[in-house]
Formats: sequence, C-alpha cells, structure tokens
Amino acid sequence: MNFPKMAADSGRRQRGISLVELIIVVVIIGILAGVSIPRFWKSMGESQLEADSNRLLFDLQWAKTQVPTQSTASNRSGTRIFVAFDTTQGSWTIFKDNGDFAFDPSQDTVIKVDALAASSRFGFKSTFAMPAIVPPLGTGSAPQSGFGKATTVADDCMDAQPFPVPAASRLAVGWSYAGGGNIAGRIVICGGSVGEMSNGTVYLTSIRSDKKAYAVVFNSLASAGASYSLRRYFWDGATWSKL
Repeated sequence: MNFPKMAADSGRRQRGISLVELIIVVVIIGILAGVSIPRFWKSMGESQLEADSNRLLFDLQWAKTQVPTQSTASNRSGTRIFVAFDTTQGSWTIFKDNGDFAFDPSQDTVIKVDALAASSRFGFKSTFAMPAIVPPLGTGSAPQSGFGKATTVADDCMDAQPFPVPAASRLAVGWSYAGGGNIAGRIVICGGSVGEMSNGTVYLTSIRSDKKAYAVVFNSLASAGASYSLRRYFWDGATWSKL
C-alpha cells in the first residue's frame, strides 16, 4: 500500500477555506443583502399601506351605518358620527355625538379606534413626488397634510349645524381640521336617506415609498350611482386608478 500518497490525499481533502475565500464570500453576501433588504422593507411598507387604506375604507363604511338612515326630519337632524384623525399617533377615532350636533372629543362617546402601521402615515413626506389631483378626488395639488377637499361646492353636512344645512350657512370645509391638538382631519357623518357625509379626501403614504399612495374619498357630487359612495384610489407614481 502507498501510505505516503494516502496521507497526501487526506491532507488535500481536509484543506479548509482560506482567509481570502472567506472575505470574498462575506463581501458577496453583503452586496446581496444591501440590494435585497431595502427592496424587502419597501415591499413590506407598501403592503402595509394597502392594508391600512382598505381598513380605513371599511371603518368609514361602518361608521356610516351607525347613524339613522330614515329620511325624516328628526333623524336627519339628530345623531352625528365624527371620525377624527390623530397625525401624531397615526390613528383614527370614531365618536358618537352626545346630541348637540357639535364635535367635542371630551364629551362624545368613543365607539371605535384604529391605527396605521408604523410605516404608514397620513399625508406626504417632503421627498414624495406630489401627485396631481383629479375629480372626484378634488382639484389642484394634494395637500401635504393629507386631508383635503373633494369639491369646492358647499356641504350640507357640517359640524354644529342641522341637516341639511341651510344654504346660507354652507361651506366647502373638506376633511382638514384646525380645532387644535393632534387632530388634523375630521369627518362629519349626518345620516339621512343616503348616509350623508361631509365631502373630502384623505391621503395615505408610506415612509418606505416615495411613489405610491392611496386616497379614500367621499364626493356627493360625483356622477351616477357613485355619488354617495366612499371610494378608494391608488397612485402608482404616474396615475390614479379606482380600486
């Protein structure tokens, strides 16, 4: 038997990875991670954003069912539902009015609370390429805060007013809110035979994406059967599409 040859063969088989080879492997892994991890986090953020916009749409549809829908004077001017958006917490709270028609979070009853994922937000960050706004979302440019007007025509569903609001008192208020605190957006739901709401739009984006956005809108002046429907739109970086 050729013992020296066997020993030599065994030595070759037991040879480990050299330092240079190990460094090359580590560098390759680092390059692949640098490419794939940002894409993964961006994809996760966009998926969470889509889920948030869908959940918000569902909650607003649910809120419309919490007011009387009979077309009578007493019901139309009675219970209000308010949806308040807290931009600091990234949350929305649905309140049932205490009976005075006016929004007062310290007096009205909380009936539901929900929040965005940590990577989602209301409005647009400074690096976002701001989308153009087209009907029924509104006109002009999207509001940085994320809460805008769907139409310039005055609302007949307003805070602290009977429903329908007398023509002389109507304003096109939209969904922005300047009442103080962390609440930057507010929706008024009045009931009525069609589940009337104040007209407006809320925009949602992700801190992990500079191109994609969602909008939830109520525009009572939109055409045909969609006029009293909540709708959700998607911005792909170039155009809006109805979902």
